[in-house]
Amino acid sequence: MPAFLDRLATRLGFVPAGAVAQQVQAAQLAGARHALAGAVSQRRTLLASLTTNDTASWQADGLHVNASTESGLAVTRARSRDAAVNNPWAKRFVGMVVRNVLGPKGVGYQSRVRIGSTGELNASANAKLEAAWKAWGKRGACDVTGRYTWRQVQRLALRHWVVDGEAFIRLLPGRGPHAFQVQVIPPEMVPLNCRQDLANGRRVRQGVEVDAEGRVLAYYVRTQDAATDPLGVFEATESPRGLKRVPAEEMLHLMVADQAGQLRGVPWMAAGLKPAYQAQDFASAGLNKARESAKRGGWLEQDADAQPSGPAGNTAVDTLTDGQDAAGTPFQTLQDGTWEKLPYGLTAKAFESDYPNIEYGQFIKDCLRNVASAFECAYITLGNDLESVNYSSGQLGLEDERTLWKTIQATFAEEDFCAVLHRHWLRYALLAAPQLATLSYDRLEQYADAAYWQCHRWSPLDRLKHIEGQRSAIDGRLSSPQREIAANGDDPDEVLAELLDWQEKTKGLPAPVLATGQQAQPAPAAGGDGGAAAAARQKDQRMRLIATRSDD
Repeated sequence: MPAFLDRLATRLGFVPAGAVAQQVQAAQLAGARHALAGAVSQRRTLLASLTTNDTASWQADGLHVNASTESGLAVTRARSRDAAVNNPWAKRFVGMVVRNVLGPKGVGYQSRVRIGSTGELNASANAKLEAAWKAWGKRGACDVTGRYTWRQVQRLALRHWVVDGEAFIRLLPGRGPHAFQVQVIPPEMVPLNCRQDLANGRRVRQGVEVDAEGRVLAYYVRTQDAATDPLGVFEATESPRGLKRVPAEEMLHLMVADQAGQLRGVPWMAAGLKPAYQAQDFASAGLNKARESAKRGGWLEQDADAQPSGPAGNTAVDTLTDGQDAAGTPFQTLQDGTWEKLPYGLTAKAFESDYPNIEYGQFIKDCLRNVASAFECAYITLGNDLESVNYSSGQLGLEDERTLWKTIQATFAEEDFCAVLHRHWLRYALLAAPQLATLSYDRLEQYADAAYWQCHRWSPLDRLKHIEGQRSAIDGRLSSPQREIAANGDDPDEVLAELLDWQEKTKGLPAPVLATGQQAQPAPAAGGDGGAAAAARQKDQRMRLIATRSDD
């Protein structure tokens, strides 16, 4: 009977108290289970995926880099350019990249064409190819503007690549004495806001035309010159109309792709621009505070009973300004030991600040370490701080940095720039360059594949230890003299030619005298006791030298 009454009450819209309690208990149990499941999933998930109070502003949309470059690349590039000129650490980083990647002579070219039957180097063909390349690298021959040499084109392209994140080099066949020239184009000449959908799956995004598979087909370039018409360059453009379509085969696009399908390059200093700006602003504020404290002598307070200065009936008060700028803003120039007169009715109250204090320099160092990490370089070189560096720490810090330079060199010389331009140049120079008139055009691929690019190398921290290591590697047949000479940044053929020339010039002269008073021994003949005897003589000479210095 109670069950029947409960069903009748429920049908009439009444809920028994027992049913309500059961529903509440079930809801509480379900909520507890949900909370427990959430806690378990958070313990099992990636820590970086959790959204907490301190990570609420962390961007988590995971958009492709093309979405970021389309909206923010213009501002990032502008700030990178400003930092490269006005920020001391950003300017130093750009200089470090150019100096370490290119060095004083840029990327050198050496031809290593070999004779097919014997495998020996074809000295005649190599000399002609190197002479023609050197002639093309002169001002007026390689650059369409006639302003830059080949070394300057390299530096200009690399600087755009670092500061702007990308560099565009247009290939212009039929120009110049070798029927081939290049033109370095500023990145803003390829507008970021150029966007249009074309036929057959082709589309234009950020000034780059790609097909349905993502293959780059062309670039859309403004007709205005960024140097002579900077205002016209930045006019809004929403379609390829009014732009020149340059096929991808006629344009080199230097950039570091962080994601597959990336269209435009990001400035290398992007991650470090904000901390570098903040560190510079902090350093400037500390310097201004110290400067103000050092120059200000004190205040001259007026007596409380004194009347305002000025003519009778004039309530004008004294002013602290000594002039106005062009906008009418008053300013004051502090001189050493300045004592100023306070306006009537005002009392001086100094603002006490902790900066600059004894921790100021250490804080700047900490900021620069963060910037150096963002720039992927060593702090000791970026901050120009060798105060606490010894041989071991310096070697360890520079080793990773020089690996970065070598990686950039390989990309710049062998993959994306020098080798590609050289192959294009050969196609026209074999027909137009007088130095190559006797070479066969049918062997173009052989000439191009025989190109060797000599990049800049660095002096070792301890030259004696480095030379000893190279000698041990050669004696142990772990390396060759040619390889070690090339590792030093020199041309093995040039070094050998210079040694032979020097040997010819010094023939008949007495052997040089060493510091110990002994004469240098001639090199052992091939096939003799060779390495062992030479090593013994060198060891004996070193021991004698040590004994002589000990006696002194």
